[in-house]
Amino acid sequence: MRKTIYLIVMLLTSVALHAQQIQPTFSVDMVSHYMNRGQDLGNVSLQPKLGLQWRGLSISLEGNTGFTHQDYEEMDIILNYEYKGFKIGLLDEWGEDGASTRYFYYGRSTNHQFSAHLGYECSHFSIDTYTFFAGADYKADGSRAYSTYIEVGVPFRWLDLEWEAKVGFTPYESGGIKTQDPDTAIDFFEYSFADHAAVNMISLRATKEITVGTYQLPVFIEAHSNPFTQNARIYVGATLFRL
Repeated sequence: MRKTIYLIVMLLTSVALHAQQIQPTFSVDMVSHYMNRGQDLGNVSLQPKLGLQWRGLSISLEGNTGFTHQDYEEMDIILNYEYKGFKIGLLDEWGEDGASTRYFYYGRSTNHQFSAHLGYECSHFSIDTYTFFAGADYKADGSRAYSTYIEVGVPFRWLDLEWEAKVGFTPYESGGIKTQDPDTAIDFFEYSFADHAAVNMISLRATKEITVGTYQLPVFIEAHSNPFTQNARIYVGATLFRL
């Protein structure tokens, strides 16, 4: 009996110690326009993030929500592990794109996109690779695309601002989503990245913490372009809350 009580106490103590090492992540960003991987996805948006971190392991729920029913809605579940700058993870990305908006649907026409993530980050640069392996990622002919997006970032400090320059590209034809215009009822195919190997994102962001009373408000301005689609935007954003 004493041994049983001792084991229970040791188990509860171990769980309590590990629980103390779990750190929550909580943040809310606001952007004047939603740009992601060279894609123009919407207007003024809130981008919340809620997660848990334990040592190098993290799980988070992230997304994007606009202020009207027409704005793009997104919810992502991200599992990630990081060790000495190396990162590996799995992502479940879901968004409303004008087709089926059912979240709990995982058939062939699902809006979910499942991808694997490999990356490395240090003080001089970062590189991240995402490859879709399931979900809404088909070529126009209906075959699986295994779309891949690679992004390289270089942070630096200049003129009392924190900067980051990024370049994103796909090494081959990506898949896309077949969407329908509700007004014309015409289906069309939209590539996730490009129809061949191409650079599909170039961005430059400058960040500055602005003092508002006793609160430090990180504000950024970003120029974001897509050479493949010949699209470009400049927008502003701020981290409203962060834990």
